[in-house]
Amino acid sequence: MPWMKKINIFILFCVFVIVNCKASRVTIATYNLWNVMFNWEVRKQYVANKLLQLDVDFIAFQEVRSHQSSSWSQLHELQHMLPTYKWLLYQPVQKVIPPKYGAPIGWEMEGMGILSRLPITSHTLQSLVQKSRLDRNKRVVLHANVQSGGKSVTVSVVHLSSDRSQQCDNVAQILYQLKQHSTSCSIILGDFNTYTNYEWPVLALKAGKFSITNKCSTFHQHGHRNQVEIDETYIDVWTQAYPTDKGYTFSNMPEPGFESRPDRILVSHNCAVVLNAQLAGVGSEYKNQFENQILWNRYWSLFKSAKSSYYAYSGSSCYFDCGPHASCRCGICVAGGDKNDCLLPNCSECSSTVFRKIITLAIVTLYIIFNIFYTIINFIKPFKTWNLGNLVQKNQKYFYSKEKKMCRNWWMYFCLCFYRIPIIFMIILNLCFVIGIYVLCLNILNDSLSSINAIIQEEFNPSDHLMLISQLKLV
Repeated sequence: MPWMKKINIFILFCVFVIVNCKASRVTIATYNLWNVMFNWEVRKQYVANKLLQLDVDFIAFQEVRSHQSSSWSQLHELQHMLPTYKWLLYQPVQKVIPPKYGAPIGWEMEGMGILSRLPITSHTLQSLVQKSRLDRNKRVVLHANVQSGGKSVTVSVVHLSSDRSQQCDNVAQILYQLKQHSTSCSIILGDFNTYTNYEWPVLALKAGKFSITNKCSTFHQHGHRNQVEIDETYIDVWTQAYPTDKGYTFSNMPEPGFESRPDRILVSHNCAVVLNAQLAGVGSEYKNQFENQILWNRYWSLFKSAKSSYYAYSGSSCYFDCGPHASCRCGICVAGGDKNDCLLPNCSECSSTVFRKIITLAIVTLYIIFNIFYTIINFIKPFKTWNLGNLVQKNQKYFYSKEKKMCRNWWMYFCLCFYRIPIIFMIILNLCFVIGIYVLCLNILNDSLSSINAIIQEEFNPSDHLMLISQLKLV
């Protein structure tokens, strides 16, 4: 029928419109991952959950660690938790300078990378000139071509120098690279290390050139402005969405608090329309969700350090510097200043003796818990009701009716070491033993527990930066 044909055409048209509208929208983000600081095993759960919650299609990471002996990085761990992010790029940039007290083997390399649900068709690495005496870190730009809805987008991930003059030099190099290789749609994002009173390098990127009024003086002296000028100008997604909001992303710490906006997403004018922008990763949210996991991770780290001491490992137990408010002890950062670092096996709270005590207490505790469960199961088996009076009244008869059978199974004497007393009293006695062991743990492991509970406020943050997210409509 003609009207059926019209309906089918209308439905196909609606589907086409919906699919194309969805394909033209993309959510991108940038995040300084803070390397392996403070409970990475816990923080990565938060980061993975946040990416799923915000439905991010493409995210650029800075300060990403990897092992020197293999290509395994923090991004590989995140990808393992987020299988829909099929495209991963990671570029190690330099070997990390270890803390003053050294570091264990692993996580020696640091770089930047990308996780994406959108296809990455190609990528290049651009090395930036390193001239600064103040910043010795090697700087690079990771350029990637990403496909979204049939449109090719050039994405450039940056982590600029903290030195102002080198920022100017590096921005000139980035502009020159974009002039030679960029597509019609370009996005620059990452940690720009921008100061509130010195935004000239970012302003040059937004303008696509170094104007006469730009205070990056190097280019006025040497007359290189025309060599790095491009036809494209860029929009800062945050100021586009919130013109009057400062949008500070650093530092996400109690001290000094938010004071600057180094994390930026710049989108070329002819590339996309900014639909919205938001910040994520505040410490209070992370603490409320993961405080118990943080505490458990500290327990586990101390136990592993005690095990290392038992097996005669000698050296540091932390992969990172704990900062000015804490010291590295037993694989965790312990509040009380930065003068109390100790090397294994010389930390009293995770010595080989502590390891032996923990193992002994664990064995005894497990034995008693097994004893209690075994007793309870055998105690309630013949009764159909949970009447306490009935249980107590029949308990004596039930227990001795089982005694002959138990005598033929000698191993039960080990499981039920108090078999000659009524079972209900045996349960009470075992519970008393559990409480006694708990009190004993508090006393003989007092130093260890004190270190575990000495948490600095910085540890209750997923990063010292906030995550910047923006939804764009590609045009």
